[in-house]
Amino acid sequence: MKTYYTFIASIVVIAINNLLPTISYAQKISGGANHSLSLCSDSTAMAWGDNDYGQLGDGTNTNSNEPVSIISLTGIVSVCGGSDHSLILRSDGSVWAFGDNSYGELGDGTYTESNIPVQAIGLTGITAIAANYHSLALKNDGTLWTFGEGGNGQLGYGTNSDSSLAVQIPSLAGIVAIAAGDYFSLAVKNDGTVWAWGNNGAGQLGNGTNTPSNVPIHINSLAGFTSVAGGGDFSLGLKNDGTIWSWGGNLFSQLGDGTNTDSNVPVQVSSVTDAIAIEAGVNFHTVALKNDGTVWAWGAGELGNTTIFSSNVPIQVVALCPISTSFNEMEESIAIDVYPNPFTNYFNINGSHNKGDVILFDLMGNEILRQHISSADTTINTENISSGFYFLSYGNANKTANIKLMKR
Repeated sequence: MKTYYTFIASIVVIAINNLLPTISYAQKISGGANHSLSLCSDSTAMAWGDNDYGQLGDGTNTNSNEPVSIISLTGIVSVCGGSDHSLILRSDGSVWAFGDNSYGELGDGTYTESNIPVQAIGLTGITAIAANYHSLALKNDGTLWTFGEGGNGQLGYGTNSDSSLAVQIPSLAGIVAIAAGDYFSLAVKNDGTVWAWGNNGAGQLGNGTNTPSNVPIHINSLAGFTSVAGGGDFSLGLKNDGTIWSWGGNLFSQLGDGTNTDSNVPVQVSSVTDAIAIEAGVNFHTVALKNDGTVWAWGAGELGNTTIFSSNVPIQVVALCPISTSFNEMEESIAIDVYPNPFTNYFNINGSHNKGDVILFDLMGNEILRQHISSADTTINTENISSGFYFLSYGNANKTANIKLMKR
């Protein structure tokens, strides 16, 4: 197992434009083993850190302690750092990858590393990506496709073999959220259930056993979930009531339940309610964002607290830049009515302004849909997005409205 030194949560971008002045308006960040990526406001991407395998995507294998541009790609909507490779999702639904390819994790049909982006073969209509030593791609029809390292069954289609091409997991449909842990995978269906597969040595599949599985298994005790996160040997799930649940290894307090005891069934994280986003460190810590803008952490190291190195219950990250849980902060708000909510393949917006921009974000802040409207009552078509929870931002000039929506 490789040691991970870098963990940059994708929950929020915290003062990134001051810390990394070469990146203009960073929209999302993601950390791999020893490298990091940032999605920029112009839909390009940059990367920095180790580059032994070409995981920075700049056409070289030279490490960089400052951001370098990922070559040849525009129209980027999401970035994801794997172990020693990187994934890029473009607005056309295609997936591109670069870096290590020892297990086929680039998905280009070879096992040859690349320091420039190569397209993953056979993937279209992709809406979300996740990576570790293996790669996951969620399609707009709710199907899930996997490729890369499969020795622990983490690809989920009934074998323990690697694959250099994306293969659909036949037993899963209606998927709305995905995560890649260390040799295991997680998914949330549109009915709020959680599914897991792969390595289970510490109980990270959450089904009450420590037996691995190369096909998805339903975690029976979980329902009403909106997102998941996978760490080194533990898992997290966020419920629609704002509570967080965890299972798996707990030697370093990463479950946050007040103990240091492993659990192969989900346990509730102590004292955190009203959470809106979670991220698991690839080793032994976790962070959560609450709806009041505060960030909380637990586990060992990287807790953002000057006096506490390890905690088995969540502690607040101190001296953090102010974080807004809105996608835009405007001087005034707009009165709008959005209906129906929940919706199926469309919803209507009736606003006090007859012109403006409608932007739909997923729970991790990725832009999913953007449409300019020119009438007070407009229908928005959502047939091409997956079921799940979203945030809508409707803005005009210096006024905005933000609303949480759910697609059935």
